[in-house]
Amino acid sequence: MRALIFTIFFASQLFASTLNPNTGRGFAKNEINVLISPTDCTGAGFSTATFRDLVEDAADDYWNAVATADLQLKVKGIGNIDIAGQSHNDILNSGLVPNNTILAGCNQTFASSTTLGGAVMKCNGDNCQAVLIINSGSESAMPDQDRNTQIAVIAHELGHAIGLGHTELSHNLMYYSVSGKTQTWLGQDDIDGVTYLYPYDEPALGCDFLPILGAMGTINDISNDDDSNFPGGFMASLLIGILLAGVFSLPKSLKKLFV
Repeated sequence: MRALIFTIFFASQLFASTLNPNTGRGFAKNEINVLISPTDCTGAGFSTATFRDLVEDAADDYWNAVATADLQLKVKGIGNIDIAGQSHNDILNSGLVPNNTILAGCNQTFASSTTLGGAVMKCNGDNCQAVLIINSGSESAMPDQDRNTQIAVIAHELGHAIGLGHTELSHNLMYYSVSGKTQTWLGQDDIDGVTYLYPYDEPALGCDFLPILGAMGTINDISNDDDSNFPGGFMASLLIGILLAGVFSLPKSLKKLFV
């Protein structure tokens, strides 16, 4: 029974998060600029200037605050790239978004009022751009949210913009049901995901060992579901679980040799 419990514990740490299906990766640089579009955000419940402040709070309170990730989202001022009436792909294909930049703004192109926002990322080699749009349509549910939830929604979309997909674990910011979002914090899956995409060049002591235990191994690149990508980290976690279960199942006289 103990062997089964340990095996399930370590194996279950894997594959909860995904990468953004558009790119399957993050930005090439760890310092990413966030530029604000001048488009009207009134339909989303705030001014464009307030939207800029919400984006900065979302960046600083969530992704910039992850101590294990070498990521800095630098929110700039309001620029001159108008995204009114344009889809994510229209904007990305226009060539107007600078490299290493997330363009954030509001418009009314969403088909559903329950969709609070969306973000799409595009890379060509090491040149990456992303577009984050908040729903400012006349029936948008964004004005009905309090400020903390609005920040959480923007932080969720920033997560997509920096390369994260959804997680199946509900107690995480990147949980796929954004319209039902109540948590205003990062979960362990969110932290693991951004740490995977934006690691420090020199990992902290012991960090190399953490993926073996599954602490940083919850990422699944859904852009390539080839069975050849079945990660060795899963087998390592399985073997370590069995090994530890064996140690804890030993008689006390032998267990002292291990613990």
